[in-house]
Amino acid sequence: MNRVVITSAVTDDVRQLLYKLDRHSTETVQHSMRVANLFMACLEHYQLFRDIWGSLFLGALLHDFGKYFVPHTILNKKGSLNHKEWEIMRYHPVFGYTVARQSLRIGLPGQHLILYHHERWDGYGYLYGRKKAEIPEYVQLFSIIDAFDSMTNVRSYQKTPMSAAQAKKEIRDHRGTQFSPTYVDLFIDFPLEPFQQPSGSLFFQSEYRR
Repeated sequence: MNRVVITSAVTDDVRQLLYKLDRHSTETVQHSMRVANLFMACLEHYQLFRDIWGSLFLGALLHDFGKYFVPHTILNKKGSLNHKEWEIMRYHPVFGYTVARQSLRIGLPGQHLILYHHERWDGYGYLYGRKKAEIPEYVQLFSIIDAFDSMTNVRSYQKTPMSAAQAKKEIRDHRGTQFSPTYVDLFIDFPLEPFQQPSGSLFFQSEYRR
């Protein structure tokens, strides 16, 4: 991977945002680091979107930064969210996008990744109901990796994670509805084993923790 591009992208202002998010929700920042690294490993494997790797890495790291503005009572709730709680949670992409756009030189690809990462292939995602080609292709892939990590790790709402095989089956079952058929096929064929880590990241954690 082009680590010169990646490492230089992690500027002090990005680190400060991750510190803030870590203090608010360590679970969220660990998820973000895992997803960012798996996403970049997949991009490198298939040599996709090389000219915007730096922007995409930042967007991946900060895709859930908007949860900094979501109360702990909602983030850590073990049961289903009620309507009022869900209305707050579903706006976290906008919260994160606003910070990225105003405070960081993150580039449009990274901003779009933050803003659209909960859109669905069939148009039933949030917040804008974008579908198919209306969703940037790098977001189509990212949303699959984001979902995979959520399914295969302990989260506040999920104490028993799926195996990688179970999560891949779930993703395959939602091919053409929640997820892009093209990028489901790419992800299913991606060799996961070298990149799966119990927490943190492949190369970013030492940078973040400095």
